[in-house]
Formats: sequence, structure tokens, C-alpha cells
Amino acid sequence: MIIPFYSSSSEAKKLDGEGKLFGVNEFFPFWGKGPDGWLNKTNYTWKKYPEETAIANNDRSKYYGSTKLRRIANELDALLPDAKAMIKQMEDQIPSSDSFRSVGAGRSRLIAKLAAREYGVKDEEFNQGLIANGIVPTTNSRSAGGKLDENIRKAKKIIGVDGPITYKLVPFESGRNFAYRPIPDKNLGRFFVLVDINPRKIPYQMDQQPVDPITGLHLTGVEEESVEEESVEETPWKLARDRYPTPRRQKKKRVMVGRR
Repeated sequence: MIIPFYSSSSEAKKLDGEGKLFGVNEFFPFWGKGPDGWLNKTNYTWKKYPEETAIANNDRSKYYGSTKLRRIANELDALLPDAKAMIKQMEDQIPSSDSFRSVGAGRSRLIAKLAAREYGVKDEEFNQGLIANGIVPTTNSRSAGGKLDENIRKAKKIIGVDGPITYKLVPFESGRNFAYRPIPDKNLGRFFVLVDINPRKIPYQMDQQPVDPITGLHLTGVEEESVEEESVEETPWKLARDRYPTPRRQKKKRVMVGRR
């Protein structure tokens, strides 16, 4: 089942149970986007939300009551380079003539256009995996009636809550494995990733020594095919493209978190 994840922009300046800023540029799962444009998500246990359907519990060991979702988010946090550095790389792609004339809101609009062209995402892409499993994202007003909590429980029955988990990244229609949406008139934005949880498994050979294509380290429990490497300049933005290559460059990877 495909679940979308987003990176927190820090715009809301979220505080944890001890009043400390947290979650900046970290990934969290969400449950699609409603007809009113609302990202379907709940609140935190320290905001008196029940742990079963809270975004995070007090010690942040679970997202929506699931250690699986938390562990996937941890790995996404490690895979994506620093968000501010990536946005700076986007700025550097703006032609110098436009850059010279544009400041403030004008510059933000240029970044928004660049992001929409190169790393855009349609709302229906967020919802595809949920709708395919009979889960329809709701509006903000209907969430108060328990519709969102119901959707979360349905999804968790499909993907499971705890224990080992197999997943893979799913490309957006742009052909990229991550998308970006800027916040208008701010040097902030959100990155998005689609994660197919519990995809069809490939028999794993115990004598294999798979290598993480990003770190070069040998991993236990990773099922993948050979990857054709390219030489790229090690800048944050190009590193992001290398870490999230298009389907033409890299075949599907399946990752096992935890023990088999």
C-alpha cells in the first residue's frame, strides 16, 4: 500500500511535550489530501490525542501508534540531504538576470515556478494508494467526526503496526522519487515521498551481500538488483537527484527494516 510522507517545513514551529522545537525537515506520514486541500494528519499525544492515531507519541517512538512508520520516517530523514541546502541549490538554478532583479516575494515566486516544473506533484498522486484500498481522504471539517481516525485504522490493518517491514520508494509522475512544494512568499517548503509498504517480495539469497547505493555499506535484509552508477558533482541538490534517481537510471529497490 502506498503511503505518502512529507517533510515538516517548520512554518508552524511545532513544540514537543517539553516545549522544545522539533520535527524541522523531518518526515512524517500523512493520509492523503482532502478536496479542501487539507493534508490529512492529526495531532500529538502531548496535545491529548490518543496514541493509536496521534502523529507521534510522547517519546516519538511511534508515528500513528506504529513503530513501522516511525522507522521508515527515520530512514527517509537520513536519505534526504539538508532541506535548506537543497532549496539554495534551487535558487542557484534561477538565471542570473532574473536573480538580479528579484528579491523577497518575487524570488520566492521564481523558486515556486522552478519547483513546479522540475519537482511538481499532483494532489491525486498523494491519494492513489489510499483510494486503491478503499480509503478516501477527508476534509478538515469532517475529520472532527472521526473520519480521519477511521481511515488511519483501516490503513494500519493493511500495512501492520509493529515488526519487520518491507517497503520501496515509488516515483512521482515527474519520474523523480521525491517532490517539492514551496510555501508562497516564504523560503520554506515541504518535500514529499511515496512509500509502497509491504510490496511484493523477491526471494532473498542468504549468500548475497547487498550494498546500499547511497552509503556504499553492506546491509542485512536488503533485496535489490544492480544499480548503474553515474559520476555527479557532490552538491546537495545533485546528491538528492542521485539518491532519488529516475526509473531509467535505477531499478526498483526493496528495503527490509528490522529482522526477518
